[in-house]
Amino acid sequence: MKVGSSIILLLICAAAKAHEPVRGRISATVGPYLYQTHLKRNYPGFDSPERLGFGISVLGDVDKNGGIEAGMFYINKFFFRKADTLAVKEKVKRMYITLGYRHWFTSRFSFAGAFFSSYLMGDPVIVQTDFVPKEASPATSALDNVDYGGDFSLQWEVWRLKGEMQPTFIIDLRYSISNTSRDHEDSDHRAVYFAYKQEVRLR
Repeated sequence: MKVGSSIILLLICAAAKAHEPVRGRISATVGPYLYQTHLKRNYPGFDSPERLGFGISVLGDVDKNGGIEAGMFYINKFFFRKADTLAVKEKVKRMYITLGYRHWFTSRFSFAGAFFSSYLMGDPVIVQTDFVPKEASPATSALDNVDYGGDFSLQWEVWRLKGEMQPTFIIDLRYSISNTSRDHEDSDHRAVYFAYKQEVRLR
């Protein structure tokens, strides 16, 4: 995925403390979610453009190694499916909910594995199809009310500002694998989550 290298270089220039897991500490992140459906098959004449969504997540540290993380991501996702040499491309708005565990390898780098469930928000739209008439296109997972799978995250705390509430900027590389894809369908997606992170104090 094409990401402005100049932005990343500017963020690297700032050095400060990073995340230090402490039992009971809660932190929240919010920011844009740049994603793209990963095409594993060849779809002549079809493309999988990058899309921009929005995400929010909450992390609760359980010990010095990591904690439980829950996330919610709003996206308008493309689904691709083939039947012999013909293909169809559909899109639909979905809400992704993730729940998993984040482990910190260092104070700046962490990995998370999560279970996701995805919920339909609106009617699917056929964007492109080789089938004539269009209504003869095979259904994709865009029609499913709910789908499930695994979500994996490699996160880097790039820049931490000074302050009592520890405001931080992160870059989070993510990959989502669907367990409910239909035959000959591509519905997994990869993403970059650019987020602002801050400790949350309940009292």
